[in-house]
Amino acid sequence: MKVDVDLSFIKKEIDDVLNDKATRQEINKTFAEMCEPYVPMASGDLSSSVQILEDGIYYPKEYAHYMYEGQIYSPNIPITKNGEIVGWFSPRGQTKQPSGRLMNYSTDKHPLASREWDKAMMRDKGEEFTKKIEDILYRSLNGKR
Repeated sequence: MKVDVDLSFIKKEIDDVLNDKATRQEINKTFAEMCEPYVPMASGDLSSSVQILEDGIYYPKEYAHYMYEGQIYSPNIPITKNGEIVGWFSPRGQTKQPSGRLMNYSTDKHPLASREWDKAMMRDKGEEFTKKIEDILYRSLNGKR
């Protein structure tokens, strides 16, 4: 005996959930929250600037890319105030280039701070993240959002 079962409705429901804006934003919010302890933090400007979008997360600070790469770009001229470095600048018209030197992140406020913080979080907490995503999708599939 042969039985044909049409399960195409399941694929459609899953596609609908994955294309649901609110579900995708909840997944991205969860991802950003789990990455938070890995984002380098001195003043908190970078981590507090994160934007939760429908198609991902975004750090709009002009230095976010450099912090993510974890590499010092040059030219990088220090700005000092009362003998302490308070910032950096590059002369106008000069394009920054990677120097090959890695940044040393402060771990005072975020002990797990690292470059490529998304990859570091997934390495350490990938299973936990996957479980949270499963829970979000399950709630969404069952209309419990």
